[in-house]
Amino acid sequence: MDTFTPYNLSLPSSSPTFIYQPFRDRWCGLQGDPAGGWRSSYPDVATWANGGLNNAGIGVPFRETYLDGANVTLQFEGTAIYLCLTPTGVSFDFLVDGNQVSTSGPAMDPACAETGAELMAYTDGLTYGSHTATMRVNSQGNTDFLFFGGIITIGLNGTDPTPRLVDDTVVGWSYEPSSAWAHSADSGTSDHTSLSYTCSYGPSYTASYSFNGSSAVQLLGLLEVNIDPYTIVLDGQSYQFNGSDLWRQSQQVLFFKGGLDASKQYTITLINYDQSAPDAQQPIGPDFYPCASVQALLLTQVTAIPPSISTARPAASGSLPIEAIIGGAGWRSSYSNVTTWPNAGLGNVGTGIPLRETYLDKANVSVQFEGTAIYLCFTPTGAAYTFSVDGNPVSTIGEVTDPACDDTGANTMAYVDGLSYGSHTGTLRVNSEGNTDFLFFGGVVTVGLNGTNPVSERIDDSDTRWSYEPQNSWTYQNTSGTNDNSTLSWTCSYGPSYTASFIFNGSSAVQMLGLLDLNIGPYTVQLDDQSYQFNGSDFWRESQQVLFFKGGLDASKQYTITLINYDQSAPDAQQPIGPDFYPCASVQALLLTKVTPGLPSPSTSGASPSGTSGGGSGNNSSGAGTGNNTSGSNTDSSSPVGAIVGGVVGGIAGLCIIGFPLWFVWWRGRREAASQRDMSEIQPYQLPAGHSGRSFILPQQQPLLGTDDEAPQKPEEAPLEGYTYAQNPGTSIFLSSDTSQSFSRDEKRRRPNMSREPRPLPTDASVSPPMTAPTSPPQLSTNPSSDRGDIHIASTQELVGILNRRLREQYRTENDLDLPEYEPVD
Repeated sequence: MDTFTPYNLSLPSSSPTFIYQPFRDRWCGLQGDPAGGWRSSYPDVATWANGGLNNAGIGVPFRETYLDGANVTLQFEGTAIYLCLTPTGVSFDFLVDGNQVSTSGPAMDPACAETGAELMAYTDGLTYGSHTATMRVNSQGNTDFLFFGGIITIGLNGTDPTPRLVDDTVVGWSYEPSSAWAHSADSGTSDHTSLSYTCSYGPSYTASYSFNGSSAVQLLGLLEVNIDPYTIVLDGQSYQFNGSDLWRQSQQVLFFKGGLDASKQYTITLINYDQSAPDAQQPIGPDFYPCASVQALLLTQVTAIPPSISTARPAASGSLPIEAIIGGAGWRSSYSNVTTWPNAGLGNVGTGIPLRETYLDKANVSVQFEGTAIYLCFTPTGAAYTFSVDGNPVSTIGEVTDPACDDTGANTMAYVDGLSYGSHTGTLRVNSEGNTDFLFFGGVVTVGLNGTNPVSERIDDSDTRWSYEPQNSWTYQNTSGTNDNSTLSWTCSYGPSYTASFIFNGSSAVQMLGLLDLNIGPYTVQLDDQSYQFNGSDFWRESQQVLFFKGGLDASKQYTITLINYDQSAPDAQQPIGPDFYPCASVQALLLTKVTPGLPSPSTSGASPSGTSGGGSGNNSSGAGTGNNTSGSNTDSSSPVGAIVGGVVGGIAGLCIIGFPLWFVWWRGRREAASQRDMSEIQPYQLPAGHSGRSFILPQQQPLLGTDDEAPQKPEEAPLEGYTYAQNPGTSIFLSSDTSQSFSRDEKRRRPNMSREPRPLPTDASVSPPMTAPTSPPQLSTNPSSDRGDIHIASTQELVGILNRRLREQYRTENDLDLPEYEPVD
């Protein structure tokens, strides 16, 4: 399967997983019997051991034979096998699945370099699945053929493999009946490992252990003359082996299995019995039962990839075309350091700064938010654009070194502040002539908190207060392979009954964080009787992304937030990576902004009217994220807003690409000096290293960046990669550009090239980006809007607002109390 990660497993010739014919080991006689079959030996053995217990060899173990037609066989599930041998004058046949293989390599290859073999026979590039490899000897008599074992390439159903040794003494092992098992130190070995064994032979003598979080398992044990037939049971399947060996060998691979589902729990059982040999006895003498032993389990733990555990289903006509993800007209997501475009699939990780790009004329990105200001960061490389808020053209731009854009790589910041608190829609439209690249990096909105003294609280998905329904459809895992070492709860069961819920209070803002990837599909979030629909599919794998956010909540109330892996408008949704797979959904954490209930002091943006609070885009007038608010009553709450730099919403569910809703959003954390404004900064959960932090002011509601491209293809939504951060009476939320469609990739890191001063744009709503910075930029104001050139034609209301801001900025540091507000006179 394409989602499996190749993993090499070494098997010495002594491993019982190699099946030798006509027999495994002829111990009898002073020299064994290589003429009649196989015998085990060592290169440094000078005196042949007597047939008995505790024979210790020196050097690298091997099997040898003189017998024409003798063979060794291995069954495995994987993609490659490498066998190490020394055919001293003997020819041989190497077959895989009955087909002759003639490829050979030097014995110095890492697969055989330390064995002492003279030749490596191999085949690789096999289709992943079950295979049988056979090495057959064509001997003319006393010509020696030596076999040293080899390496196989198995598959791991996940990434970032980490070995974990489970000793036989660890609590969790079950030995039945306990009175039949003995436990001792294997003092005959150099590492003095422990050993659990039984010499009671029958189907009821077992050793069992249950495990999860692993995609490969090896059972290690002792081999000796008195070890004989045994059975392994794993996942309902039985495997028979024989561990008899002339030499005492510790920590040998008694059994192995790869390709396990890391999200499942397995029980592995060793049975000292083989039903095909019910009367087996030890070869050292009659009337002795065969023994069996356990020394350890070697588990290969991985970071599971949800798609590989998806549930098959009938094909649906509404499946998303792969072309919509990797190309086509509209927007596409990329990174500043991407030089080679990856294949469409799972686990793609970008490097550099995330962005959205387009060449399409009239492509646009929009965000709906509830607040007082919006700042957008972009690079219009030769393309003109129009920036409007609530349908009105806006021509103010600021320096990209402003905290809103300084880390993005953008060269232009368009903004508007001083808005009346309430719901607004910001739209950035591209006026392109064809192949002129337009790069969008996200932005910041200023939102409000219904209280004071904001404190961030992170609720992990493993918190016992979460309710996952139905429980057996949700999988919990530790994503230790990610840079942030977070946990993850996910399901690939799609329908209105597959939910994750959490009840909270004392908060005025909430963000739901989760994983975005290509197999994440449509989902619904319910909060306070309102429903919001999103799509989390993303070309890039992004952890800790803002799936939903909402501000302006009443801290005195109790809320229930619910994630549903279903969208009623897409009942037949499928993963875009291929047909017959249900979309997945995930939860990693809630980020709550706890406050002291009550109205904050007057803010720079004035008082906010009562009404629906929240943030969002799409068709949601007061929601969270970029979803469509489909039901529910509005919540009455008054949310005065003060400009607060804090959260970051990067390409988040707040970005909405209308034409090709293929969402890609990444989460960035950053901090801005609180001394610049009377704001407190609340940082969202840290993202993996390599993501640039950028702080944008967004309303407490989820801002949604929506793009509209006029492509004829069926819209495909990409996951929200940006993060929204709700903060105190005025919160900064960063909107990343990671909501994208198709475009040419960005092969170089864009750097700011504008002066630090904000400056007015031409009065024409369609603005061509300046090509050079002003030679003598004015001094940057702490509030870009306070130095506007239109002050002489401003209304009385606007002049009062400017006066209030300037007074507050001048005296705020000298007075503890808030300054009075001046009301305009009609």
